[in-house]
Amino acid sequence: MAEIKVECYIRHCTDLDIKRANLEWVAYKAVRLVKGDPINGSFNFQVAGITTSVTTANAKNFIREICVQTGSRVRLKYGSGVTIVPVPNSDGLVSSNTAFRTLQMAQMIAKVAGCDASDVLRWKSALGKAHKGEKARDADAHADALKVVRVIDRPIVLFDDVVTSGSQMYGAKLALEAKGMTVVGMIAVAEVLNKGERSDSAGWRTATRNPHSMKDFMDNFPF
Repeated sequence: MAEIKVECYIRHCTDLDIKRANLEWVAYKAVRLVKGDPINGSFNFQVAGITTSVTTANAKNFIREICVQTGSRVRLKYGSGVTIVPVPNSDGLVSSNTAFRTLQMAQMIAKVAGCDASDVLRWKSALGKAHKGEKARDADAHADALKVVRVIDRPIVLFDDVVTSGSQMYGAKLALEAKGMTVVGMIAVAEVLNKGERSDSAGWRTATRNPHSMKDFMDNFPF
């Protein structure tokens, strides 16, 4: 298995066996907004240094704050000489000309970081239920399902909204590297925690994932 490291800002506990504390609810609602879904009620979050009650109605301000935090992190860790490439969400199809959600976020993040964002990856076809269940698919399957629509010569920082098993992020890396591009970092808004782990206050941490890839197996154990 491969090992990848992803910079993440919010830690999202999805354990149904616990009674959610306030921080779990904050993370749950924050992730829903990041993924473009509405929320019930509100949660408090630091927006431009001020504790703000975030609702569906003012979600744009929250998303802008998330992009500012992510852009600042990219600038600090990688400088301005990189290109941010988003892992497409389900709307990011080859057959579509729309700017999908993670691309729109990547563009806002790039403005803060002082670098570029580029629409490089698109899904070849609509994602089915099996594809959405990341843990049921390995990184190679995700790589095969992605199409590289352009090649860029700058170092790449991969961006995604939420990281679960890491197989989709690693599949994107494999697809880019197969075309000769270089991925120097990975960053996401949130990570889904393993069972037994709990949410805490927002802040940058490095999440380690070990997605399964037959490519790595074959490279390490040639026959």
